Amino acid sequence: MASADFTNVMEALDENTQVIIQAELERLALLGEEREKVAKQQIQEEILKKSERVIKKPATYEVGEDIKSYVNSWEIYKKLLNLSDDVACLSFITYLNTVTQNRLKVLGLLEERNWELFTAGVINALATPKSKLALRHRLRNMKQKPSESLVEFSGKLLQLAGQAFSDSEQAEKDDALKIALCAGIKSDSIAVKIIENDTWDFKTSLNYSIKKETSLSARKSMQQLQVSEVEEVAILAVDMEENEPSRSGESKLEENDQMS
Repeated sequence: MASADFTNVMEALDENTQVIIQAELERLALLGEEREKVAKQQIQEEILKKSERVIKKPATYEVGEDIKSYVNSWEIYKKLLNLSDDVACLSFITYLNTVTQNRLKVLGLLEERNWELFTAGVINALATPKSKLALRHRLRNMKQKPSESLVEFSGKLLQLAGQAFSDSEQAEKDDALKIALCAGIKSDSIAVKIIENDTWDFKTSLNYSIKKETSLSARKSMQQLQVSEVEEVAILAVDMEENEPSRSGESKLEENDQMS
């Protein structure tokens, strides 16, 4: 048995059991090198047998169960036993019924041995239609907040679409994203432009929208700057008018002085 397997099992046991096992191993260190090797192997095998009662195995997957939660329970189990990707994938399959296995077989997942790719494919394949429909409904009804930029809003759209559509549904995903962008964007003029260009895909529509929003924002800033300049001129004019009577008075005083 690999040393890593033994270390993981030791960490999963309670403290008292660890102390007892450690003490036994220290006693065995006093024995001859060959006897110690044989005895330690026997103890490790015994610990692994006991660990099956300590480490709870995942339950068999039930159709309709939350597949993401189920995969998460396997992530923990895989780490506790230090299972390789190959062994974990093969073991996982044995916890599925025949119907579910056939669904994965059609998608070519039964031959996949990379754990991350395998579990991602399983989640996409076994996610319940009801949950995907709910996510797509949320996607269609998302709205850009008044203080939210298009970059932020589109990021939320992409994240939700990634959950609502699988990798094999790229065309449907792109269409849904474009519709969600048109329906949810706060600028009517940008939305109308996207609708008029029905050949644009989501990426093209988004790039145009972000550029347009940036230009509109810059124009608004310029208008605000112009208003500020007009206000400054108006204030200056008022100041000049208020000071004009005092200047007239001063001029009359100077004239009277000259006459006297």
